[in-house]
Amino acid sequence: MVSVEALHTFYTIDLAFGLVSALVAFFIAGYALRGYLLTRDRTGLFFSSTFFLIALGLLSRVLFDYLVKFELTYNPRFVALQGMTSLQALALTLSIFLVTSGYVFLIALFFKIRSRRIVALLIILIALLTLSTSNAYLTAHVIPAVLLFFVLLHTSENFLKKRTTNAFLVFASFVILLASELLFLLILKSISFYFIGSTLRVLAYLLLLANMLLVLKR
Repeated sequence: MVSVEALHTFYTIDLAFGLVSALVAFFIAGYALRGYLLTRDRTGLFFSSTFFLIALGLLSRVLFDYLVKFELTYNPRFVALQGMTSLQALALTLSIFLVTSGYVFLIALFFKIRSRRIVALLIILIALLTLSTSNAYLTAHVIPAVLLFFVLLHTSENFLKKRTTNAFLVFASFVILLASELLFLLILKSISFYFIGSTLRVLAYLLLLANMLLVLKR
């Protein structure tokens, strides 16, 4: 059985990774919005919406980590006997919904889905899956992995067609993001996979941020 100290350390590190990821995601959203305002290119608007939702979702996960850390520090018996509180469950569910909804905007962007009704329908389906799941952790990483796989198909085709630095950065970012989601699913094999996945996620976001900066310099 995992000790309280080990759990406390896990959630502390996860909180730190979450804060860094959320900060970078907010920067991506901000620069993408700036690009949209300068060019009125819908790509910037969708990227901004995607990473704004992801950043909010990551902050909600940070809140979840903090709430769990608080219980582990002041009421470890409650955690051992009853698991999550209602507030923790709400923060975790909101995190899953926001992050996954962000990836829906990427699907809409790359597959040129213009209909707001279809996008709304996809988000409603995501909400229903999030609320009805019996395994929140699995849902939090399987659905994004599936969505990222289809995003990766598009970005790989785009890179092979254009062969530009920007196209490569976007392609590499989503390769790393998909790898991070798959590593998150290996947590039962070793906790190290989780933290490698967290590190890769930050790296992927930094590459996307670098791409935003290169685009805006032109």
